[in-house]
Amino acid sequence: MRAIHYSFITATIGDENKLNVLLKSLTSQSYNNYEIIVVDQNEHELVSQLCSNYKNIKYIFSSSKGLSLARNLGIRSAKGEYLIFPDDDAILPHNFLENANNVIQECSGMFIFSGIVLSLEQNKPFSRYMDFVSEEITYGNYSKFMSTTMVIHHQVFDKLNGFDEEMGVGARWGGSEETELLLRAFGAGYRAYYTKSLIAYHPELNFSKLTWLQAMHKGYSYGLGRGALFRRLINSPKCGWMLWQWVLSLIKAIGGTGIACIQGHGKDSIRHYGAFWGRIIGFVLAKTTQF
Repeated sequence: MRAIHYSFITATIGDENKLNVLLKSLTSQSYNNYEIIVVDQNEHELVSQLCSNYKNIKYIFSSSKGLSLARNLGIRSAKGEYLIFPDDDAILPHNFLENANNVIQECSGMFIFSGIVLSLEQNKPFSRYMDFVSEEITYGNYSKFMSTTMVIHHQVFDKLNGFDEEMGVGARWGGSEETELLLRAFGAGYRAYYTKSLIAYHPELNFSKLTWLQAMHKGYSYGLGRGALFRRLINSPKCGWMLWQWVLSLIKAIGGTGIACIQGHGKDSIRHYGAFWGRIIGFVLAKTTQF
């Protein structure tokens, strides 16, 4: 079996304690041909001090904020053949790289991989789109793709010039940066595979702990990213599909608003309502990408 070198790239801002939990899981991998890159966007030195306690960690400080920007900084420093982007509050099981190695070598012709994200609290899929069926990712099931488990060949980023830095947390369009990358990769001829053997754990977001304004803002910010996603790619050969996906996203947001309201989940309802308006404004204001 061919020895593949991997790069973990994690952008972090905020609580360094959650990052420490992630780093413990990364440094406990059973497959040891890897490097860890931490891109720190904090204004304190706590993350730098934390990273100094570990071996095999490349520390990068960025005074500029933005998830996609930070990931691109990490990509430019990465030596790995395949790159992995766990969230700073995620946990990867000790056999994540071992499983990635097996899947990559079993699936020739695939350059992009993704797997299941399970909630830390309930050990169930983080998204209703995820299941335990391994299959190729296409335009029909792209919602299975999530950044916490994605494993992508370095050449994909060289070809596509990395993540769109106007998208993602901390940027103008606050989400969907990984989906935008995936759809651009499809347009460039790359294939992707969803596998049940790649698993990550992630804490659930408890909306009841947010204020009403915070819940609205979170939905609106991610909605901006979703709307911008389909507008930016509207000039692709899949123009009609992109437009339909945007309309469908609006229907889902309105449906989510109503269902959550009926169920008595007021803050979840207001989050969906914020997402609805974010998807409209993101689509209207975002610039298209030239193909």
